[in-house]
Amino acid sequence: MSTKGRRPHHIEILEDGNHRHLIEPEKPAGLFEKLCNTFTHHTSRQTPSDPVISRSGTSEGNDKPVPFSHRYGKCIKVLHYGSSTFVGLYAKKASKHSGKEQLYAVKVRHRSPGRLLDEYRRAAMGISSVVQHPNIVRTIEHCYNDKGDLHSVMEYCGGGSLQTLLQRTVKLSAVEADCFFKQLLRGVSFLHDEGIVHRRLRAENVLLTVNGAVKVAHFDSAEWLPKDSRPLSKAQPPLEQVPFTAPEVLRGCEHDPRATDVWAVGLIYAFMRLGMLLWKVASDEDRNFQWYLRTREDVEGFTTIEEFGSDRCCNVIYAMLNPKPERRITAYEALYSEWIHEVVVCAAGEAG
Repeated sequence: MSTKGRRPHHIEILEDGNHRHLIEPEKPAGLFEKLCNTFTHHTSRQTPSDPVISRSGTSEGNDKPVPFSHRYGKCIKVLHYGSSTFVGLYAKKASKHSGKEQLYAVKVRHRSPGRLLDEYRRAAMGISSVVQHPNIVRTIEHCYNDKGDLHSVMEYCGGGSLQTLLQRTVKLSAVEADCFFKQLLRGVSFLHDEGIVHRRLRAENVLLTVNGAVKVAHFDSAEWLPKDSRPLSKAQPPLEQVPFTAPEVLRGCEHDPRATDVWAVGLIYAFMRLGMLLWKVASDEDRNFQWYLRTREDVEGFTTIEEFGSDRCCNVIYAMLNPKPERRITAYEALYSEWIHEVVVCAAGEAG
């Protein structure tokens, strides 16, 4: 397949039946790029806020604190900027005599006057520090600057988010989407096996390397499951999450958050294949969702999902999007379904 036209995502089918992804690195554009450059120039001068790393073993053999920039370099680009957080791309030369750079993604969480929010972030920091899996973004280190802002150093995923890729590409082929989906299921199944629920799975929180490895990211809303596996009663999540939110959460019911994660993953697959969401909100107010409820068990099925083609594929997605959470399949069951068992994952995805 030709790469002319600078498509943001190119897939090459190899002679042995495998494939490889070539994803154009995400780049800021227009006004956002100017804002990023201005912000980066400003923050690079704020040396008093540069964190120090004082843990033993990170200070080159002594107890003297090591400046953050000595280990991870300087911020060369702002990848995301929000009201209480920003994510920067940091670059450090691999060696004095090498032109190569080691890249890191650094998420800065500004100190909050709210005690509850700070406790919430500390819990998220603990979860992200202990999970290690090829399909989960690796957290390298946490440290604070003199203002109390938390810096989380993570591996950099140059392909950007799945959300951004779909905005540029519109939709993915079955080979592409299936590869990403299987990797996503591996990551989510691992989290659930470890007693962790993400609670905020959506395309924006799924990151990609330029070669197509999938990484689950952003654990600010993640939680440990109760040891007795009791259902959790939680308030409705922020409005921007509504399209990926399960109906039992919107109704304010007690729920198993593992089932709500599975619901979100099923919607992410449909988003990849269709380039659009199946519905805006999983409630009686949405006509598309109501049509889904009426037709999902009909012989002809829900037309939009039936477009995926394979019966095995459709059956798994229907089971992940079962409106009755107690009947919804688990991430493990989806991962080991006949359909997913036959899905070929690219070499980058296998390596992580």
